[in-house]
Amino acid sequence: MSVRIQDIDLKLLRVFQAVARHQGFSAAQDALNSTQSAISMNMSQLETRLGVRLCERGVKGFRLTEQGKEVLESAEKLFAALDDFRSDTERVKGNITGTLRLGIVDNISFSPEFQAPQAINKLKKDYPELGVDVFVGAPQELEERLLDGRVRAAIGLFHRKLPKINYSRLFYEEHELYCGASHPFFDLSDRAISDEQLMDASYVGRDYLETYQPLKPPMQLKQSASSRYIEGLAALILSGTYIAYLPTHYARIWSSQGKMRSIRPTEFRKKAAINLAYRRSRSMAPELSAFIKIISAL
Repeated sequence: MSVRIQDIDLKLLRVFQAVARHQGFSAAQDALNSTQSAISMNMSQLETRLGVRLCERGVKGFRLTEQGKEVLESAEKLFAALDDFRSDTERVKGNITGTLRLGIVDNISFSPEFQAPQAINKLKKDYPELGVDVFVGAPQELEERLLDGRVRAAIGLFHRKLPKINYSRLFYEEHELYCGASHPFFDLSDRAISDEQLMDASYVGRDYLETYQPLKPPMQLKQSASSRYIEGLAALILSGTYIAYLPTHYARIWSSQGKMRSIRPTEFRKKAAINLAYRRSRSMAPELSAFIKIISAL
């Protein structure tokens, strides 16, 4: 593709973005209001213009190539910049339009303290022309997207404080250590589970949070697996093989069904802050300013 980006390139990149999000040509038809053959033709045209293979499709299913992943990330940054330009020009006219791009950590919606839905509801009532796009990811992914402009604000458990990002505490999230119904600990009383048994059990670490002091276990546990996502932790706990920390608001779904239980909660219960994060800037986007004002008042 020539360095000079044309309108057709933006159109084709939008098609590619939809295909990547929906993981396939047929799945993207409704979102694009197009036919599978037209989408296939657009994708072939884009690959020809870029000179790289963006995805593999066939009997083995759909997947992005490594080049496709890089192009998708660059396209998302481009569209975020275009949306920022549209937002800025509308601000000059005194309007709030465009899109509020919000990032959240997975399964935070289960928390009764999570007020973002109520904030979005009020925001849309106040500014009906404003769009909202929500990305779900791990804290490090959210911070990366904040820094490159792909999201305006993010809500999550951030174990580090980056100098280019503002962090504002919204509420505290409680975490406890859990095992699944088929784990040897499940039918034992808390008193019967010794420190030695715990230190010998297979533990799932939450990747980036193992050195985060507020969630650090009170003893050295034997990490045998890891996941950066709550869903991954839950799946490994439910296997009956591992123990791991989960937010209590999320684990309640499984514990109420008798599929997992908390282990020695008085000793292992932890509390960590859930923050609203946004990039430091001398000129804040109007939709971001409005969202921060609303959610901070809830």
